[in-house]
Amino acid sequence: MSIDEWRAQLESERREKDQFFAGQRQSPIPSEVRAEFRGLAYYPADPNSRFEVELLEHEEKEFVRIGGEDCALQAYKSEAEQGQLFIPLSGV
Repeated sequence: MSIDEWRAQLESERREKDQFFAGQRQSPIPSEVRAEFRGLAYYPADPNSRFEVELLEHEEKEFVRIGGEDCALQAYKSEAEQGQLFIPLSGV
């Protein structure tokens, strides 16, 4: 896949995710604030930040302590067979 194709696919997936979050009953956005939702804040699409790794779920979860708070990285996918993950990141 070329960089241009990758970027177009990524932008399309972001639009679809925002539309799902804004308008679907299964959205993680609470229904009372969904009408005000204008989309997630995304990092710029940077092909130098692309990578592929094998992820394994561990039985014993570990947390990282940041600024006195326990944190964990969560990765989500909508279907078990799906090859891509959604990893929400928030600014501190």
